Amino acid sequence: MQVKSDVRSVDQLLQLGRTLDASKAGQRNAIRLARELLRIRDRSGHESALDANPAQLRFEEQRGQYNIVLKARQMGMTTWIAGRFFLKTITGRGVLTVQVAHTREAAEAIFRVVQRFYESLPEDLRKGALKRSRANVRQMVFPELDSEYRVLSASDENCGRGLTVQNMHLSELSRWPGDAAATLAGLRAALTPSGELIMESTPNGAAGAFYEEWQQAGAKGTVRHFFP
Repeated sequence: MQVKSDVRSVDQLLQLGRTLDASKAGQRNAIRLARELLRIRDRSGHESALDANPAQLRFEEQRGQYNIVLKARQMGMTTWIAGRFFLKTITGRGVLTVQVAHTREAAEAIFRVVQRFYESLPEDLRKGALKRSRANVRQMVFPELDSEYRVLSASDENCGRGLTVQNMHLSELSRWPGDAAATLAGLRAALTPSGELIMESTPNGAAGAFYEEWQQAGAKGTVRHFFP
């Protein structure tokens, strides 16, 4: 299916979403679709396609339902996760995706990346099946799909409470303010049984919520990813 020319209706988006499953074929489809549909601003300041780099490809090949990522800076992991979750949000019905950053400034930066993804979509989609009813306060709502994308800050009061989330990305967990373990527990309670969870951070010492999650990952069925 040639996405830019063929996909216009909700039914066609849902059909496309069914190809983005956890199989090897689904992983290849996600990589291809990101390259075809989504745009980013690269390190040189130019706009380019979201073409998966080696670390992003490796994560995509190895990811499970629950994931924890220990990484160096500037690996592009947050951007890749945002891109794939954005694709899952705009090709599924009743999907809520939540990304949580460690500060409000970081949350704003992630939302700008997601906004660029949306602006790179074909105009027919943006004015039709993916017309938004809301796009402010780090939130996009797609009423034709009853789907939504939110970027929160771990410092927001009652972060994620009362939500039912299908896709959840917790960014820079080792640097969350306050009682990070309690905030994490509240967010985990919002994830559906079939939902996908990605906890990600650069290293920040041998203590805290992220360190404990990394240590306990095997017992919890969480896939560890290490990108030095």
